[in-house]
Amino acid sequence: MIATALVNQNLHMKDINNSPFRDAFEYLFLALRYIASGFVCVGVYMFLYDLPLTFEDNSWFLLFLTSAIGLITYAFHFATLDKKFYIRSAYSVYKESKHVAREVQAAIRHCDELLGVNKHASGFNKGDVEPKELFFALSTQTYLRTISESRTVRDLQYQMEKRLAFLNFLYCSFYQVVVLVSYFIVRSVVVGGWATIGKEDWIRIFFLGTGAFILFISTRIFNKRICKREIWAIITFYQCVPSGVAAPNTDALVSANPPSIKSLLADMVDNLKMLNKEIMNAQKTIE
Repeated sequence: MIATALVNQNLHMKDINNSPFRDAFEYLFLALRYIASGFVCVGVYMFLYDLPLTFEDNSWFLLFLTSAIGLITYAFHFATLDKKFYIRSAYSVYKESKHVAREVQAAIRHCDELLGVNKHASGFNKGDVEPKELFFALSTQTYLRTISESRTVRDLQYQMEKRLAFLNFLYCSFYQVVVLVSYFIVRSVVVGGWATIGKEDWIRIFFLGTGAFILFISTRIFNKRICKREIWAIITFYQCVPSGVAAPNTDALVSANPPSIKSLLADMVDNLKMLNKEIMNAQKTIE
């Protein structure tokens, strides 16, 4: 039953991806990423100042205002805090892992080689990896999955981009709430003093502040979950471009990350142990 459900869901997703609705979904994700937080800003402003929800003749101006606020907030997020938040989450996931996957090593080494950096040429030490190196490798793999020759890999990246769009929306919405609440408090205090902030105003501030706190914690958890999925995507669908074209995963991985002497010796020891065990079993059978 579960397998059938998964197959049906996969077929349903392929139908959606191949249908004209995909363009509509694309526009929806673009709006969610770039301008949707502007509507949150206007809604929070109206709630904070207890304004009625009326459009009348200002509907077009309100639409332009919300879109502009959303674009400006996204530009601020993308240019400043997005990279910092993402690096912290990705590096936290990377450090918590009990082992370093060969594919993650290959992605980091490949980026270093293209940039002319031979930091990990003699060997790969997990502790020597900088957060910026990991971030660059993750970003590079994202771009390579987008242009991959594999339809499966491109569809996977498309699904991941939808979650990234929602993540950007959450971050930008958080900024809107924090800025507006701060503006309301500072303006009220500077203009008329603390006495001008009434009980109803404090109730609104309390609920908006609590909501902003919950939103930020949830967004950070979601960001870490996406970083786990990004590292999983590298391990499962490693991508490499040796000549401007996406190469097959296995060949690219072997050429980009040859096994070390230590790993070869470990494999030899394991093989000898298995061989010794088979000899002992054979002797018992003969006896």
